[in-house]
Amino acid sequence: MMATPPGNTPATDIFLSRQARAAVAAACHRAGEAVQNALRVNAGAQQAQQIAQARCRASMTQRIRRCRGRRFLLVGSVAGQEVLAAYGSSGLVAHPELVHRADLVVRMGETVEPVRGRPTPASLDGPPVVVLLTLMRACDAIRSCELDLLALTSGHDGDTTDGGGLNRPPAGCGTGSAAGR
Repeated sequence: MMATPPGNTPATDIFLSRQARAAVAAACHRAGEAVQNALRVNAGAQQAQQIAQARCRASMTQRIRRCRGRRFLLVGSVAGQEVLAAYGSSGLVAHPELVHRADLVVRMGETVEPVRGRPTPASLDGPPVVVLLTLMRACDAIRSCELDLLALTSGHDGDTTDGGGLNRPPAGCGTGSAAGR
């Protein structure tokens, strides 16, 4: 049998032990509730972020589909996400994920063969046909591509921006621009 300190009886040790267990259980319960509350707050923040991203993608998709004077509309995928790009009278409008991937293609020094088999450096601000081929190379898969062949091959791209630059996405939607390269 275990020796008890002076002034304590085995019954007191059991009582203190029960008190200690009750205090530990209460502390664990409070900690568990705090963790659950933190998880709920985090889940709410993640859900709000996902909703904002979905709205941003929807806004960008609508903007791309409404592009005026469209020379092409490309629908593909990057990392499992559907991406769109259109080249219109005011230049390229595309999902930021596709622009980022296409920019990597350009920076790696890739070439495309748009006309008569001559290799041409990949570009996001060159002639529309070169931009289209660069974007196609950047996609993991291509679902569809609508073309205005006359506008793509006429040699006149009708571009009203400096150098065929990219248009910016709606405010708060990240960057769909190659500006600053």
